Amino acid sequence: MLSQLTRFASVQDVPIDAAEMEVRATFPQLGKYGLDPSVGVAMERLEYALDVRSDAPREKVVALVETAARYCHAAQSLRVPVPVEGTLRLNGEELIPVSEDG
Repeated sequence: MLSQLTRFASVQDVPIDAAEMEVRATFPQLGKYGLDPSVGVAMERLEYALDVRSDAPREKVVALVETAARYCHAAQSLRVPVPVEGTLRLNGEELIPVSEDG
């Protein structure tokens, strides 16, 4: 989201002196470590805190952050699941497609 924030800051003419983001993800521990195959391994929750330093009016900064969040590729990909496809190559030789189930 920080890349979108800086991109749209220039488009919307909102000066940003500094921006930092703290991100926290929660995973099911039994699934994460493979201790219980019936427990999923997907992230259960993602939280972030965005700290912005700017002399711009509050309304402009809020509008900027809303725009950046709307166009954040990573956040939107988590909100709207997409297919994941993989291929295993061993020493340059393509062996098998890797399924979403492992």
